[in-house]
Amino acid sequence: MGKARKIISLWLLIGLAVVVGTYGIYQFIRTYYFFPPMQEAFLVKKVKDIELDVSLLEDETMIPVMATYEASDYQEFSEATKKKLEDYAYEEEEDYLVLLIEDENTLAFEFYKEGKRITPEGTPSLTIQADALEYGETATVERPIESYREGRYEFRPKRVNPQHDLYYLEKHLMLLSYRIDGKDYVSLFSVLLSNAKEDADFMDNQELDEPILNME
Repeated sequence: MGKARKIISLWLLIGLAVVVGTYGIYQFIRTYYFFPPMQEAFLVKKVKDIELDVSLLEDETMIPVMATYEASDYQEFSEATKKKLEDYAYEEEEDYLVLLIEDENTLAFEFYKEGKRITPEGTPSLTIQADALEYGETATVERPIESYREGRYEFRPKRVNPQHDLYYLEKHLMLLSYRIDGKDYVSLFSVLLSNAKEDADFMDNQELDEPILNME
């Protein structure tokens, strides 16, 4: 009986080792194949002494900023690298995306250098890649952020793609460009945008007779 238990225990240990080993191989392939050696470009990345805080103006919910780069470094990335970075922002950060309601929520931007809030030079601008999730449509627009008060810039997102249904849902990949002390920076983050308010019932969603063209 004791020998049988030893054999069972041995096989359990072997099985556990196989599971752990397989998971380790999966993580290695995931890290070094899909996000090869420069994987730091696909993780939360900051520039020393420069910080961007993005939040909802209405309730101060924080929007995760995935990466901040000096603009010159970002521009040197190949298109393939930028695409991987965008995919990471979409797929890996999806659990952290904040849902904004059109005409109700406003993004607030605060800029810091060495821990002190400062005002960027000139007017920050957003490049927005908007994906209409139900219809696979994508559009890119550029918008200046001209509203400024109480030490922060404010921006109210609008739908970008044509609206085909009563309720829509878009995923916005946002690249914010700004200048601090004569140096240009970009920060990357994503949000969800919808017109479905708190009392909306998606069971009532229906296709419109005619699509509503883009808002901006």
